[in-house]
This record gives sequence, structure tokens and C-alpha cells, in this order.
Amino acid sequence: MSASGDDAASSGRDGTVEPNEAGEDGAVDGGDAGADSGVDSGSDADAGPIDCPTTITQAGSAVAGEPSTLKLTSSANASTVFSAAPQSGLVLNADGTITGSATSSGAITFEVTATWAQCVSKQSIVINVGCPTQSVTPASLPRTYEHASFTGVSLAHVGRVGASTFAVTSGAWPAGVTMAPDGTMGGSPAFGMSHVVVEARDAAGCKATVTYDFPVCRRHGWPAPAAWTKTNYPIGNDGWVNGKSVFLDKEKAAYFDLSTTTSTSISEISILVGKAQTDSPSIVIPIHVYDGTSGSPDIRLGGGAATMATLMADLQADRETTIPITVTTLPASKKFFVSVELTNLRWTATAKDVFSIFSNTDGQTVPSAIWEKQSNNQWYRYNTAASWKLDASLYVFPTSCP
Repeated sequence: MSASGDDAASSGRDGTVEPNEAGEDGAVDGGDAGADSGVDSGSDADAGPIDCPTTITQAGSAVAGEPSTLKLTSSANASTVFSAAPQSGLVLNADGTITGSATSSGAITFEVTATWAQCVSKQSIVINVGCPTQSVTPASLPRTYEHASFTGVSLAHVGRVGASTFAVTSGAWPAGVTMAPDGTMGGSPAFGMSHVVVEARDAAGCKATVTYDFPVCRRHGWPAPAAWTKTNYPIGNDGWVNGKSVFLDKEKAAYFDLSTTTSTSISEISILVGKAQTDSPSIVIPIHVYDGTSGSPDIRLGGGAATMATLMADLQADRETTIPITVTTLPASKKFFVSVELTNLRWTATAKDVFSIFSNTDGQTVPSAIWEKQSNNQWYRYNTAASWKLDASLYVFPTSCP
């Protein structure tokens, strides 16, 4: 019995062991299962977006100061949602379009977040912003004169984004000329030639340049001496000493000696007329330049012309008439004459054109600096008995440009 009890105990012991083992195994398995289940289900429930690879491309363009046409796309999913902080006036929208107008040029970096499904990708996307077409105006500067006031000229930066600043990057303005950072020019320039490169740079960092060849010309004898008194010298009802008259003089000429200057050419002539009236404003008044080395008008060197319409308009505006001419080289002596031809003007019984060049008053230029070609084609000095016995100068001023 005891053996049987032992067996029973053993059997019972075996029986309790097995269930216990099974239970332990079950508990372990169940625990393992529970642990596995708890881990898996917990991970799924708390999982964040997965870092997924994608290629972000851009299409369109961005130009500073102009509406952007850029759009980002993802190679992973057409429904990708984009986000990034705005940069330099550009805004990245959820659909990948970049709107707005860039306030700066060059490389702009967006830190882009792209999301789709459970995926996310973060990338640095560089946008290259171009500059709009720009220029600096005017393309050339007006001719200016030594010691004259250089005003009314302002440079402009066409196509700029925001405010612009102007600066000389090569060369220098003539002495006496100034340019403010906003492009406003002024001053009283000295004679000479300058080659200047000006750069205009705007708030977006875009720039444009212009090159100027800037001659400052010298108008010889201008302004007329303060002691001079402008005079017309009428000849009763028969016309004017310094212009058209019953005597039918052909030309009136002013003498110049530039031997003490550096000037070697003449580019224009300025004439101040005191009388000009005709019913035929298309009449042409020729201007001639003669070699004066011999002491009287000699070989013709060049010239130009003006119409009576121009002369009358300038007289009404109380200004001199400036006439372009072509004399590329003065004689070695630098002595020459500038004449005004009168032969196209009329002095007949039925038509009398009124024309007179201002001169100063007798005695204010000694000896006389005026010659005339009379109807006999001979030249005479004004202060001679064959002429008017006047010592004077005409208001005629040649201009030399470097």
C-alpha cells in the first residue's frame, strides 16, 4: 500500500508537475504572447511618420521682383504635401507651388518637409532667383561745357527691385562734376574727356552698368565779357551793319586765335542773333570756317548751316543758336575765321529779310575782330575805311571738344 501510495504520490507528483509545467509553459507562452502582443500592438498604435526616400524636383523660375512660377514635385507620391518657412518674399504652399515675389537674387534655401501616407522626407532645396532685365538710362549724357552748370541730369535704374544706389566702378567724372548715390548729377565741369563706368545696384542685389564717354567742351569767348554791350547797328531803313542790308555784303566773319590753348578742332559754332525775320523760314544760312593763318579768311576748312526758322525760334527764346560743324583739325597756327553767309537772304524791292548778328559796341574790341566779304568778293576788316570803321567783335563762339 505504501508502494501504491508512493506510486500514487509519484503519479500525483508527476501529474501535478506536468500541469504545473504546462501551466508554467502556458504562463510563459502566454506571457510571451502577451508580451509580444503588447509590444506589437503598442508599436503600431504609437508609430510616427517613416523617413522615406524621395526626389524633390522644381520646375518654373523665380525672378526678383516678379511673380514666381516655381513648383515642387515629389517622385514618391503625386499627393505629397509640402511645407517650409517663407524665404525672401517666397512662400511654399502645400501643393508645392511657390508664390510671391523674391526680394533678393541669388541662391535661396528652403528647408522643405514633404509628407505622404506614413512617409516624411526633409530636404534642403536651393532656389536660384534670377534678376530682371535691367539698364541704366540715359544711354549717353548731353554735351556740356566748361564751367557751365551741369544740372537737370539724373540717372535711372530701369527694371530695378526696390531702391537703387549708383556708383562709379571705373574711371572718374571730370573735375567739378558730382553724382549722388541716387543718380542725381550736378556741378560745374572742367574741360576734358572722361570715360566712366557707372553701376546701379538695387535692393535685390541686381545690377546694371552703363559706360559713358563724357566730353566737356570749351566754348571760346563764352560767356561774353561783362563789359561788352550787345549792339545791332542799324543802317537807317537799309538793313543792318552785322547782317543783311542794301549793300548786299556776302559774309560776316569773326576772327579767333587759339594758339595759347590745347584745342585742335572745332565741333560747333554758337551765334547770338539780334534780328531775324522772314516769310521764308526754310532759308538756309551757311556757316563757314576758314584758315586765318594769313591774317584774312583763306582756305575753307569746314562748316555747317542753320535755317531761319531755327534762328528765329532761338531769338524768341533769347538763346544762342548752336550749329554742329566739322573741322577735325585746325591749322598749325590755330588761327581761323568763322563766317555767316548772307547770300540766301533777300534784299529786293519786293522782299527784304531781316537779319543781324549781335556785336559789342565800337571800341570794346581793339583792333576789330570782324571781317566782311563785300559784294565785290573782297574781304575787309571792319575798322578800315573800306568797311565800317568799327572796332568790335561778333557774338560768335566756336566750341572745341576733347
